[in-house]
Amino acid sequence: MSPKLKKILTWGGFVVIIALLVWGLVAANKKAQGITNSSGVQVTLDNPVTSSDWTMGSSTAPVTLVEYGDFECPSCAAFSPVVKQLLSDEGPSRVYFAFRNFPLPQHANALVAAEAAGAAGLQGQFWAMHDLLYANQNDWVNLGDPTSVFEGYAAKIGINTTQFLKDLKSPDVYNRVISDLKEAQQNNLDYTPTFFINGVRIDNPTSAAGFKQLIDDAASSTASK
Repeated sequence: MSPKLKKILTWGGFVVIIALLVWGLVAANKKAQGITNSSGVQVTLDNPVTSSDWTMGSSTAPVTLVEYGDFECPSCAAFSPVVKQLLSDEGPSRVYFAFRNFPLPQHANALVAAEAAGAAGLQGQFWAMHDLLYANQNDWVNLGDPTSVFEGYAAKIGINTTQFLKDLKSPDVYNRVISDLKEAQQNNLDYTPTFFINGVRIDNPTSAAGFKQLIDDAASSTASK
């Protein structure tokens, strides 16, 4: 091999390595920013959080976390304590959390469970019912009619059960769940749970530490603007 050819091949190798490094950095950056569509554009939330959402924390927090969840979804149940601990660790001034219902059609009791949470919410206990539904998921998912179980949860959290049962069947509670469902469909969501951080859809974190890192990154990004 001539010295000239050897030099060309050496420089060519350097160019390839640099190109791969640049590609890797771009890919990593896209992953950190969130899920992208087939055109490489970030998937963003079309519907901002409003006073009609079920929320926790301060609306002025630097990070807004939105979850589309299904009370019958095992993955949602697994994520629930992780999210709860994350919110506790970060604090209400740092993360504003909104839960939106996305009852999947293959889950027979998902819709009525969402209505149960909404009915409890009318008496100020949405989050207490939310936690009970997930923590005791296996007790009601296979029932033909889980109403009596949900009534028991209502009694456990100390709300008026007569009013709860009335609200459970009310059009207002049903329509609120369906409104969330339509928003999920509008955003082309296809699985639960689906999370958005500051309006950008993210890949589900594989660990609590990974989730916290995403929140920290979003908070830092907001602070630097």
